[in-house]
Amino acid sequence: MGLRAAASAKGETAREMRQAGGALLAINGGFFDLDIRERLTPAGLFVVDGRKRRGFDAEKAKNPLSGILFSRDGRVGIMWARDYRDTDQFDFAVQTGPLIVDPGGVNGIYRNSFDRQNRSAVCIDRAGRPVIVAVSGGLSLHELGRLLSQNEAEGGLGCERAINLDGGPSTQVSVGAKGAELELPGIWKVASALLVTGR
Repeated sequence: MGLRAAASAKGETAREMRQAGGALLAINGGFFDLDIRERLTPAGLFVVDGRKRRGFDAEKAKNPLSGILFSRDGRVGIMWARDYRDTDQFDFAVQTGPLIVDPGGVNGIYRNSFDRQNRSAVCIDRAGRPVIVAVSGGLSLHELGRLLSQNEAEGGLGCERAINLDGGPSTQVSVGAKGAELELPGIWKVASALLVTGR
């Protein structure tokens, strides 16, 4: 798994970033800020190919960017933003949130707001493998946390921890393999995407 920044300051679709990166799958990345010229900038810590492109945002680490999705030494992980140190080295990192499954496999969203949106997330399963999740049709964060934290026998994904990406109108997934394509288009263009490439 890798992280790609949009080539255009106005953002790109997951499909455009998947194709440009020669990837099998792309899903929208973390949150972004929008200036008066409609230029998109990743919000919070943003590291691509080991290079820090945007610094850690301590204020937003309280809410909503309370977690970090990262890769180090070829392994994907999720950590609390409060545990970040400026000396941390990552292959890629994106500050996002909230954690929707807390470490140990517990639903991290305690109340149901019933704010049902399209959602995108990354979960780490109990074997330490990353799982990419996209929901079309709408779930609240609490409902998504319950689905991801429940054991597979109960109809869930059995995540040990999971983090929310920029959902709602940003939610989009693009898959292309063996000449076939599958698209879940978003309403907005986005500042970054997570890519999965072939081995």
